[in-house]
Amino acid sequence: MGLRLIMRKLRKQQLVLSDYFTVVAILCLVARSVFAIVVGLWGNNNNMKPGHPFTTTEIYQRVVGSKLTLADRMVYNTYLWIQKSIVLLLYNQIFSCLPFAALVIKTYWVTLLATYLTVQGASFVDCRPIRLYWQVVPDPGHCTSATIQLSTFVALNMATDLMLLIFPMPAIFSLKTYSLRRRLQLFALFSLGILLLVVAILRLPVYSNGTSQVRRYTWGSVEQFGAALSLTAHDVAAT
Repeated sequence: MGLRLIMRKLRKQQLVLSDYFTVVAILCLVARSVFAIVVGLWGNNNNMKPGHPFTTTEIYQRVVGSKLTLADRMVYNTYLWIQKSIVLLLYNQIFSCLPFAALVIKTYWVTLLATYLTVQGASFVDCRPIRLYWQVVPDPGHCTSATIQLSTFVALNMATDLMLLIFPMPAIFSLKTYSLRRRLQLFALFSLGILLLVVAILRLPVYSNGTSQVRRYTWGSVEQFGAALSLTAHDVAAT
């Protein structure tokens, strides 16, 4: 993603909306890295040992770690939906000449906004009162595993990935001004979006076997790498 911005600068090209979205995505990655370090060192209130005697310092550290865990989920959601938005901006650039594309893309924008607000809102529905998300003593219970949030995220993330994968396939072959070779190249590059669906599917057994933050972050890192790789391919397709 950083290379994309550097190339814009070297080519003396004007920054567009997708470039600013890329900056936001990079900031999300930086934030997640910081959160991961703190949570890794200090821990959180998820999967604590029953009856463990916490010191005042440990309680403080786990409270901070738990708050950062919650923040990490929201930042991660933002990162993925920003990447989806960049892809949609690219679709608008490539397929704007098609008569049906405008309506489809507008519908996709509404869908992305609605699903983004839903996954963010789902981050706060498991624990009541909300302070249980970072409460250490007494034990807040199983709500910190955030199973509702996890289920909502998985469903909407896979649905929107599939949505973005379906649209360009028939649209590519409607681009009569493009050569057949170019259309096949675009088809192959856009098919890399399947990678994100594969990663999401591979994560399903991990979700069913546990909801620890380590597992979430590990597979989240894999998915964010896949999203960046897919986006780079899409960017190449537009050049």
